[in-house]
Amino acid sequence: MSTPRRTSNILKSANSFTPHTDVDHSSLPMTSSISMSNNPSINSSSSPSWSSGGSSNRWGILCGCIILLILIISSVALSLAVQTVRPPVWLDSTPKSPSGYFYGGAVYQGSGIWITNKPVLPSARSDLIAISAIDKIFLLGGQDNNQNILNDNLEFDPLFERYNYSRKNMPVPRYRHAGAAINTLIYVLGGITIYDGKALNTMDIYDTINDVWTVGTNLTLARSDCAAASLLGKLYVFGGYGIDYDMSVTGTLVEMFDPSTNVWTVRASMPTPRGDLAAVAFGTSRIFVMGGWNDIEADFQTATEAYSPATNSWTTYANMIIPKGDIAVAVYRNRIFNVGGEIWSGKTELCPWDPTQTCDINEVPTHDTIALDPSTDPASITERSGVNTAGSVAGANKAPGVWVPHAPNPGARFRFAGAVHEASQALWVFGGTKDQRQVVDTVSAFYDTDHPNVFIHYKA
Repeated sequence: MSTPRRTSNILKSANSFTPHTDVDHSSLPMTSSISMSNNPSINSSSSPSWSSGGSSNRWGILCGCIILLILIISSVALSLAVQTVRPPVWLDSTPKSPSGYFYGGAVYQGSGIWITNKPVLPSARSDLIAISAIDKIFLLGGQDNNQNILNDNLEFDPLFERYNYSRKNMPVPRYRHAGAAINTLIYVLGGITIYDGKALNTMDIYDTINDVWTVGTNLTLARSDCAAASLLGKLYVFGGYGIDYDMSVTGTLVEMFDPSTNVWTVRASMPTPRGDLAAVAFGTSRIFVMGGWNDIEADFQTATEAYSPATNSWTTYANMIIPKGDIAVAVYRNRIFNVGGEIWSGKTELCPWDPTQTCDINEVPTHDTIALDPSTDPASITERSGVNTAGSVAGANKAPGVWVPHAPNPGARFRFAGAVHEASQALWVFGGTKDQRQVVDTVSAFYDTDHPNVFIHYKA
């Protein structure tokens, strides 16, 4: 008769057990004298018994292993499916859409607030410039409602929101001019000194500490409606119109002024010819130029291009959302903000100077407030185009960066001035034109917070 498996275990324990000396060994069962090595049924190395009960256990274990394997495979398959099958709306840190998705804009799109009840200018004016220096904003030149050209030099304190009228005025009245600051000095150049007059090639320099104006070195060519920016102690001037609004040469002209030598140097030409453009330094290596009017094509521009002084070269970035000129730009919250501007009405009329020709009806202001982050991948093309549609991004040129719309300015305007003041944490805009000749004295400020890059992508 075979001995069950559990008896074998007992016997192995008994065989290795040292009995207590008080135990009577004669009373132990007969099994204590069985030799384990001579009985194959209880040998410790023998196989288990494959009786009907053992077979049932074996198949139970095998079925359990199969079920476990199926569960593992299903879990892996589900994990892979989650990675490849995305929901109808997808959030990502890049504006580049996954396959099968359209770009739907940024999560923070439309953010910010405009405060419009700021202290007004002493009189209505357009075509002025606003320059930040010594923790103030200086408002220089412009034209009033009667087309008088101004030589005003107004100091505005954004913290206390008040004007200082005691600053010395500019030596020459200017409008449609450009300017930028290098440390405590403000450089004012080009423009026009009488209404609809000839462009200037002169430059005046204002010492904000000593309240003194000096005459600077003339530009290589006279021009108006150009843009200026400073970077690493140098002054750069871009585009604009020459004498009689001829932009055949000045439209792509870039000049650099070195204050240490008082010399202007011509640099690499701007890829897109234009006047009525805007420029702003971003970081320590690039100056971004955008928007404007191309008189050769008779059209507003969307082009955004960055100039690198270190390499004397240009890089194309994402187009603006809509073509426009006479905008205000400034770096705010580590993005390039672009406010307002002049756009085409979508209508035409007989040209005032030649009734036999048809001209576009322009000089229409926009409420636009958009911001460029140049560090992102190119945004994917939206399902629909237009400033108010999902995504609201041009994207057609597939260049780096993405434009994101923010809260629109309640006061639509163009030919105005804008500047950022860090201490007041605001982007300020001053004056401008709100329709085809109506100049305003209003002042507004835009406030927003920092936003992480989170973008929406959706399935059609």
